[in-house]
Amino acid sequence: MLPLEVEEKIFVHNMDYKSLLGHVYDHASEESTSFITINTSTLRLQAEAPLPHPPATLVPFSVSWEATASIALRRHVIDAIKEDLPQNDELRIVIQRCDLTSLDDVHVLVVHAARKANGGDKEIPVPATPDRSVEAERNDEERRVDTSGSGKPPVPISDLPMSCGTLVFKGKVSRKGEIKMYSSGTKEVFSFVVSDASGEIEVVAFSGACRKFFACLENGKEYVFRAGKLVRVEDGDRFSMVEGQTHKVILKETTKIEEA
Repeated sequence: MLPLEVEEKIFVHNMDYKSLLGHVYDHASEESTSFITINTSTLRLQAEAPLPHPPATLVPFSVSWEATASIALRRHVIDAIKEDLPQNDELRIVIQRCDLTSLDDVHVLVVHAARKANGGDKEIPVPATPDRSVEAERNDEERRVDTSGSGKPPVPISDLPMSCGTLVFKGKVSRKGEIKMYSSGTKEVFSFVVSDASGEIEVVAFSGACRKFFACLENGKEYVFRAGKLVRVEDGDRFSMVEGQTHKVILKETTKIEEA
């Protein structure tokens, strides 16, 4: 279990704790060059503690525009960055893959892949318009930059974990589930499986994407999916629809779906 002693009372640039984590989440990708600064004192203490170490550790992070919060680093991420930690307990890292989740009503950003920042990286920017939501800023950005994958050919499903840029894949929908409620019945989600000749992958739609796409998809029909977020599936995920899968796709409201 992750330590969940987190105070969700951080307000900066009109962002609450969850929105701040969401801002960091939105800048995470394999190609990201945006860093945050983590405090490594917890990692030093843990390195001196007897084994076994926990599967994830909560560490504080900060950015120069006076925002602070905490993220959970997976064990393999810590192992990858723990060598030659700076003496001042501050380390700049670039998050490449993560999940934003909620445990016991506490919002947690779980980092699955990260690297140490280098000279070409820049700090995660302050939200451009303080009085607007992170979601609004993200929608504006996606309108400015083509993230739809238009013109990009579909990638075989088996190659999705190795693909770069906007996700584009095609396949037949099966095992479409019903809408389920979570977070005390205030949010909704549904899942389904997409398969092609190379394999199959689970696709999940939350909240707005759930409401937008549920009625549009039918079992047995083939669709092209453009844009979404590829996330790693943790070992022992009891909710996984595809046995042995290492990744799943999270649909966004900006995802484009066309019948093939």
